[in-house]
Amino acid sequence: MTALAAVLVLAGCASTPPPGTGTPAPAHEAPPAVPPLPVQEPAASTGQPGAMPQVPVTELKAPRVVPLQAPADLWERIRRGFAMPELGGELVRQHEQWYLSRPDYIDRMVERSRLYLFHIVEALEVRGMPTELALLPYIESAF
Repeated sequence: MTALAAVLVLAGCASTPPPGTGTPAPAHEAPPAVPPLPVQEPAASTGQPGAMPQVPVTELKAPRVVPLQAPADLWERIRRGFAMPELGGELVRQHEQWYLSRPDYIDRMVERSRLYLFHIVEALEVRGMPTELALLPYIESAF
């Protein structure tokens, strides 16, 4: 009961205007007026009313541009971007043999990868990364 009385007293104090003002401040005050932006003159007009001003063309300085003519065969594109050193050894041969003995498994993985592989290769090429990394989901999760 005491807590309720304290809350009511504090709520009443919050709605009471400060001494000397006479009226409480309105709940919604208008925001201060924003000064207008300065008007800029157009660069060069075409002379027609309502025409857009001409904008100067600037060159982009990109570190690397991906070629527009990619090979039609995605697998060739992946092979062309190989950059990692060749691995060898008994463990590698065992895993190669395991995959070679399961062509139906490879076919299923390739089918599942159709939605994603192109986009993965695109991202790797844009970043300048080895395209062997596009094959990692085959080993990691069979796509």
